[in-house]
Amino acid sequence: EGDESVDFLTVTKPHSHFAEAFRILRASLEFGRGEKPPRFIGVTSTLPQEGKSLTAINLAIAFSLAGKKVLIIDGDLRKPRLHKAFKVENDRGLSELLSGKLALTSLMEVSHETEVSRLRFLASGEIPENPAELLEDTNFKDLLAEAKTHFDVVIFDCAPSLSLVDSTLVAKHLDGLLMVVRSHHVQRRTAQVVA
Repeated sequence: EGDESVDFLTVTKPHSHFAEAFRILRASLEFGRGEKPPRFIGVTSTLPQEGKSLTAINLAIAFSLAGKKVLIIDGDLRKPRLHKAFKVENDRGLSELLSGKLALTSLMEVSHETEVSRLRFLASGEIPENPAELLEDTNFKDLLAEAKTHFDVVIFDCAPSLSLVDSTLVAKHLDGLLMVVRSHHVQRRTAQVVA
C-alpha cells in the first residue's frame, strides 16, 4: 500500500490480470446479491499495509468504467492516504462534513473530480481528535442520504480493523464491508477475529 505506480493500474493497464481481477470483483458485488446490488461498500484490512486503499481505488475505478457515478471517500480518519494518490490537499473533507463545519449539502463542492470519468473523491479532511465518535454521529447516515442523490456507488476506504473500532461503526450503515487480507502476512485466526 502506498505505491502510487499501482494505485491506478485498472486505468493504466486495463488489459492486465490486475485490472481484470477488479472487474470480476465488481461483477461479483453487482450480481452476487440478486436484485439489489450494493451501493455503499466499505473496504478495510486487518492491519496497515495490506492493500485496502489500493483495493478501494481500483474497485471504485472498475465501477466508474462500467458506467456508474462513483464517489470514493477516504474514511480513514487516523492515517489517511488517498489524498496523496489523487494528488489533492487534505484541508477539508469527510471530517468537516461530519462535524458540521461544512454543510452536508456541500458534498459536491467539497469532493474532487478525478482523471477517471464519473469518479469523484472526498478526502478525509483534518484528522479529528475523536474519529470514532465522529463516525458514530447521526450525520454519517445523513451524509449517505446526500451521497445517494448524486452517486450510484460509494466506496469507503476504512481504517484497519484489528485495533480500531472505526470500520465496525461505519459498516453498520453500509451494504457490505470487504476485508483485504495479505496472504502469508496475517494469520487466518486474526482475520477471523476481525471479521
